[in-house]
Amino acid sequence: MLIPTLLKWTAKSLRRLPMAATVAGAGWIGYSVFKIDHHVPVPRPVPGTEGEIDLSDAGRIAVYQGERDTGTPVVLVHGVHAAASAYDMRPLFTGLGWDRRVIALDLPGFGHSERTDRRYTPQLMTDAVVGVVEKVAGEPVDLVALSLGAEYAAAAAVARPDLVRSLTLISPTGLGGSDESRSPSNLRASGRGSSWGGKLANLIANPILGQAFYDLLVTRPSIRYFLGKSFVGETDAGYENFAHLTSHRSGARFAPLAFVSGALFTPDVADTVYRKVSCPVLVVYDTDPYSSFDGLPEVAGDMVNWRAVRISPSAGLPHYELPDETISALTEFWDGLDPSDQV
Repeated sequence: MLIPTLLKWTAKSLRRLPMAATVAGAGWIGYSVFKIDHHVPVPRPVPGTEGEIDLSDAGRIAVYQGERDTGTPVVLVHGVHAAASAYDMRPLFTGLGWDRRVIALDLPGFGHSERTDRRYTPQLMTDAVVGVVEKVAGEPVDLVALSLGAEYAAAAAVARPDLVRSLTLISPTGLGGSDESRSPSNLRASGRGSSWGGKLANLIANPILGQAFYDLLVTRPSIRYFLGKSFVGETDAGYENFAHLTSHRSGARFAPLAFVSGALFTPDVADTVYRKVSCPVLVVYDTDPYSSFDGLPEVAGDMVNWRAVRISPSAGLPHYELPDETISALTEFWDGLDPSDQV
């Protein structure tokens, strides 16, 4: 008697599940519309001075500069995820700024840069990187980029080799080889070429549903979960807090939802971009829950201008967990540049 009763109860519960999910979804949409503040004030992601430049395609780009004005400029390009900003590169901004001219930017649609509802593409991001190097640095730079930002920095180096002395890629996307993940469901760098990106198009286009979906991605528990996967040790509390703040500004959803849909990844980037970079390249990596580096030995082995340094233990953010080791690797790389390799 007990087993038939349980089976009957289970069947009845399963029939009710869609209705329960519908009610829960409607409740969350209402909470998103009426309870969540989407106009939260956000401080600067890094110390130093903040300015902005206006680019014809990329729009208004927020730029941050350290106090020093000596040496080859270092330009820092953050990664792309649901709550990205120049804060991604904060340890390098502060760690390198004591003796180098350091510049960081918020990519279009992130941080303090313009967050309008428009078409976000890899080209738009690349244009922003080129614009900052050209208009702010004003001379060849050492370009350092994280995760998906590495694709845009590399594309900038290909488009304008005269502006890039060297390129450093930290936990870059696009080097997973044939086994690279294609799931776009994480906070930081997700898989490329989302097979379900098209199914998200209608959801993202709807201002109410799109906002509710994004709000779900950037709840504190969600940010804590996904960011925590990028740390071997304890998650950086300041990083987590800033991620929550910057994801609650007006227009914050547009670029991240383009990322979630897969629109911000470059198809076959290893062949179409990475292999075309002519300046010296350093790859800093270890493990990463969101990216594979299985294809790195092949690319680095084929390219005489590439070298790789493994900084362990880290899980995608070595400059946060092992900042001294990361900065030492960068400094050694830059010090070893042959004058003939420089622009």
